[in-house]
Amino acid sequence: DPQRRLVQIMSLASKVLEQQKKLQDASKGAEAQETELSRLRKELSEANKMLDHTQQPNRMFVDRIRARDDEIRAAVREVERLRGQLRAVNADREQLRQQVMHLRHDLQKALDQ
Repeated sequence: DPQRRLVQIMSLASKVLEQQKKLQDASKGAEAQETELSRLRKELSEANKMLDHTQQPNRMFVDRIRARDDEIRAAVREVERLRGQLRAVNADREQLRQQVMHLRHDLQKALDQ
């Protein structure tokens, strides 16, 4: 029985490490998307300022601004998706951590007997 518990602990520890890797990857992806979103917002702001200073904005320039705006919206959706994924990975990690704690406790009880 302690041998089985030890195998379970090792399996859960492996899952925790895997979830931590996923969490780290998701965090990096969210950070990259946040950076890209910030860059696109700044670029859009600059383009809008330029548009405000022209008397006759040409169609190509307006289309470029609209395309950037669409990119920003897509980046925001991606950031939200990554945040959701990050929340799910965090929840999984916490659940695995709780299971490991319970197994450690059970193993300690078994070893103390």
